[in-house]
Amino acid sequence: MSGLDRARLVRLLGMLGDGEVVTAGRMAHQLVCAAGLTWPQLLNPPIRDLPAERRDPAFQIAECLASAEVLTDWVFNFVHGLRGLRRISERQREILEGILAKVRRAQRQREAA
Repeated sequence: MSGLDRARLVRLLGMLGDGEVVTAGRMAHQLVCAAGLTWPQLLNPPIRDLPAERRDPAFQIAECLASAEVLTDWVFNFVHGLRGLRRISERQREILEGILAKVRRAQRQREAA
């Protein structure tokens, strides 16, 4: 995401409340595409792009369990079971990161409502 001019994107998104909403939206979209990104990539950065403490499995597990209301029973039990492990496998980490992405989307949707 280093090729994205974030300051310009912020300015364009700020224009969405003005009469230039269509032009600002198109320009913002072109800016994102020119950086080789999609909107989902921009708005849901991969876990590896987060600060180190937020990539820590213990932090991720705690974050998931704090939003237990959005987890299915199986997912809750899976995440809860990871708490007691000294190390988690690469596959468990991938699953945890997918769960965490869903939890964060649900949090954003709740905040937007």
